[in-house]
Amino acid sequence: IKNTWYEDYSIKYIALQQCIRKNPYESYKRAFMAVDKIKAKEYCLSTDSTVRRFHSLITLMSSDFRNFLRYDEKELVCLDIRNSQAFFSLSLLKKENIEEIISVAEKLNKSEGKLITSNNRRLLTNYPSSSIILEESLQRIDSQEIIRYKNLVLSGKIYDYFERIIFDELGITYPSRKALKQEFFRIIYSSNRYFGQPGAAPKRVFQKYFPGIYEYFVQLKKLHPDIIPIVLQRWESYAVLQCITRKISINYPEVPLFTIHDSIATTKGNIDLLSSIICEELNALTGYSPTLKKEQWNYKNLKYYNIWRHNQI
Repeated sequence: IKNTWYEDYSIKYIALQQCIRKNPYESYKRAFMAVDKIKAKEYCLSTDSTVRRFHSLITLMSSDFRNFLRYDEKELVCLDIRNSQAFFSLSLLKKENIEEIISVAEKLNKSEGKLITSNNRRLLTNYPSSSIILEESLQRIDSQEIIRYKNLVLSGKIYDYFERIIFDELGITYPSRKALKQEFFRIIYSSNRYFGQPGAAPKRVFQKYFPGIYEYFVQLKKLHPDIIPIVLQRWESYAVLQCITRKISINYPEVPLFTIHDSIATTKGNIDLLSSIICEELNALTGYSPTLKKEQWNYKNLKYYNIWRHNQI
């Protein structure tokens, strides 16, 4: 339904009528379950086996509730890697990473029991031509196109640019930043076969403005349909868990760290140290310096705080 919000309202209305309604009381109970488990010191720690993301009660917790978390009675501050998936997508455009991408795709196909043959129009993940085809596709991308994409990502303006070209070409405006980002990811991640569908107009706009990068992503998805999100999230997890937080834990064991995928929270006094190491490690891994966004976890971030404060005056 969210993928058709900008299309004919009557179609969406029918879809909404068929939608399974959530029980608000069940949602309420799940929200408070995280609070109860923290009080009981049951932190529910796990790591996803596919993309290797680390999960805890904090990652599952409603963002509003995080504003009440404290460590040793100190407020927490969170640093977010802006445009994280787009930032790591720059590493997809490097020749030296092609073999790793092919290796991941091959393991995914084997684990899913897929037999890759020359008749199903995919690249052969166990055949040397895969690397050659991808390298040739990468070389065909105009250098100015890569520079433009890289500059937009590193400046934190890729979503703003995307929003503008979608409006210019299609007259579509997005109701929120979240909807805009979801559309961007749908363009990057969705199946090659989706390109001709009515709802894929934004995907065709991206192809118009970034034809070489789009075609290269098409070739990558022939390895495995989900290869791009899986590789990007694996790189993100490796950077956060195996490089940034590991380095801080070894050299500064007294610093508290709480990760939410592409974000890391710590106490106020350690934020400069955290910021420095994030930039240092990501630069070493990717060759690029990220843009970071700082968010303090306190009651002023609550959704309805400003409305309540206005009514108190």
